Amino acid sequence: MIWELAAAVFVLAVLLKLLGCFDSTEVSVSESPSVFAGGITVYYKYHVGTYSGAYGVCRELMQLLPSGTARGFGIYYDDPSKVPAHLLQSAVGVIVQAGEEQLVQPIVVEQLQRRGLEKMVSGE
Repeated sequence: MIWELAAAVFVLAVLLKLLGCFDSTEVSVSESPSVFAGGITVYYKYHVGTYSGAYGVCRELMQLLPSGTARGFGIYYDDPSKVPAHLLQSAVGVIVQAGEEQLVQPIVVEQLQRRGLEKMVSGE
């Protein structure tokens, strides 16, 4: 019985790790983030609905990317205390190029395009 319980706890811990429950997130607000210096290229997906639904999109994107290769981002447009949950707007994406530095391999960009993400290029 104790071994079965230990195995169940282990499987649950592994599952939570795979779902990103133990990942750290850095939240920042800035008028002019340093990553924009020299221009950036991003792929993003627009989401309408609960913000927890946007997190699912974020997890999907991060699974496509080799660990540590690119920065993900989320933009949350609405105040959930003032807007009904089904109308909350957000965008979740990944920065694929910063200045001249390509952050992901071309095959990853192809996967992002196949999954229907929009491309945005900022000016320098």
